[in-house]
Amino acid sequence: MARRRRRRQADPVPGADDRERAVRAPPGAAVRDGRRRAGRARAQLGGADRRERHRDDRLRLHRRRPQRRLRHRDARRRRVRGPEGISGGHCPVRQRGPEQIAEAVRRAIRAGVLEPGQPLVQEDLAARFGVSRAPLREALRVLAGEGLVTIMPGYGAVVTSLDPDEITELYEIRVRLETMLADEIVARIRPHDVAEFADLARAMDGAVGDQETWSELNFRFHRRMYEIAEGPHALRIVTQLLSLVEPYSRAYVHGMNAYRRVQDEHHQMVDALRSGEGAVLAKLIEEHLRGAQRGLVASLAEGTREEDPLEVLRPGGRR
Repeated sequence: MARRRRRRQADPVPGADDRERAVRAPPGAAVRDGRRRAGRARAQLGGADRRERHRDDRLRLHRRRPQRRLRHRDARRRRVRGPEGISGGHCPVRQRGPEQIAEAVRRAIRAGVLEPGQPLVQEDLAARFGVSRAPLREALRVLAGEGLVTIMPGYGAVVTSLDPDEITELYEIRVRLETMLADEIVARIRPHDVAEFADLARAMDGAVGDQETWSELNFRFHRRMYEIAEGPHALRIVTQLLSLVEPYSRAYVHGMNAYRRVQDEHHQMVDALRSGEGAVLAKLIEEHLRGAQRGLVASLAEGTREEDPLEVLRPGGRR
């Protein structure tokens, strides 16, 4: 017991040193310590408040920003217009990536709004379609890869202009490729597809003389035929070939008044689709394309005439 009492007396009392220091410290030290602790607490609370206010401001801006973008987009869509006469007359501002810009320029070239040999000034195109120049340059590179645009170093981009030999070459490629797909088209076509082609042919009958409407329907008629074949690579090549010759075929059919002959051939192709005769369809496609090739080359060589020079080759045609 005595040993335990001596050990307790030897051990310091917990907190005794702190109390002694507090007693020995001058009276103002505790006040200063309290003030420092209070200041640190206020700083921490103030920082938290500032962070909270900053987060609230960001949330408010985030909620408000989409509305500003929508208003800005609608205002630009009302203000910016593209080439008139091609499917709505403008390229929607909300779709202005390189692919969308390329499609808008492609349609303008097919429609003849941008004519063969016409320089493509980037500032003018950017203002017309309501886009910046960076995606426009990428779109022009895409079109150059398709052959619709020619980029000349030191000069710029121009709409590709074809001579009679190049047009003949393109039609020869079309004849070989499209006649090869005839059996596949007949094998895959369904009754509702035949009805669609018949409707397109009748719509073209009603649009004779209206170059824009008739040409759009004609493009859809031919492209739809090769969509049914379900060959993505063949469809891509055929679409590219159609786009290359479209400005010239439009001018030929309208300028030479070749509607009657071309429409007769379209109706014969619909009959072949309905009967499911692949060989007959292939023969009609070849005759249709070779007739267009000869007439187009003749029109380029002789200039615009009032009647189709191939009418003399038709049974009962003018001699």
